[in-house]
Amino acid sequence: MAHRFDQQKLPWQTELEDGLLTGTLVRILGRSKSDAKGNFKIHFLKRGGSGSENEVAFLIKSNFKNHRLIFNRKLNTGWCEKQIYSLPAEPDKKLRISILVLEDCWAVKYNGRSYTYPLGAGDKADVTCVKIVNNGALRNNVVRKVLVLSKPDGRAVDAASDESDGAEGGDEENEEAEEEGEDEKMGED
Repeated sequence: MAHRFDQQKLPWQTELEDGLLTGTLVRILGRSKSDAKGNFKIHFLKRGGSGSENEVAFLIKSNFKNHRLIFNRKLNTGWCEKQIYSLPAEPDKKLRISILVLEDCWAVKYNGRSYTYPLGAGDKADVTCVKIVNNGALRNNVVRKVLVLSKPDGRAVDAASDESDGAEGGDEENEEAEEEGEDEKMGED
C-alpha cells in the first residue's frame, strides 16, 4: 500500500490505519530555507494521531540554529534519552529523509547518511499518525513530497533501493526537473 502526498503545507499529518508494519517506509522530500535558523520535526505519534504529543514513538528534529539532528521518544509525559548528531543538511539545499521500520529499530537515511534508533515496546502497533511541523527551517513552509509505503508481505523496503524510488514514480533527474519547476511556481522564501 502506497500513499503519496505532493506539496503539503505544514503542519501536516496523516493517519496510519494499520499502524506501522515491519518494512513501512516514510520518505520526505523538501528544501531548507536560504536563511534557515529554526527547526522542523517529524513525529510518529501514538493514540490515533489527534495531534497530541503525549506519546511520541519517534521524533526526528532537524535544528538548523544549532546544526543538530536529534532523535528521541516521549512516553506519557517524559522524554527519553536523546541521540544527537551533526545535522547533515545546509540552508537552501534539498532534504531527502527516509525512515524505514525494521524489526527492532527505526532506520533513518538523511541526505545520504544512515542512522538507527531503537523501537520501543509496542511502537509498531501503536503508532497511528505521522506529523510534520515546521518552525522556520523549510522553504515556503512546504514539504515537496511525502511517501508512505507499506509492503503487504511485511518485507522491508531498502530506503536506498530502486524499488522505493519506483514507488515514488520518478528518478533523480525527474525529481530535479520537477523541483526546479515547483520552485519557480512557489517563488522564493
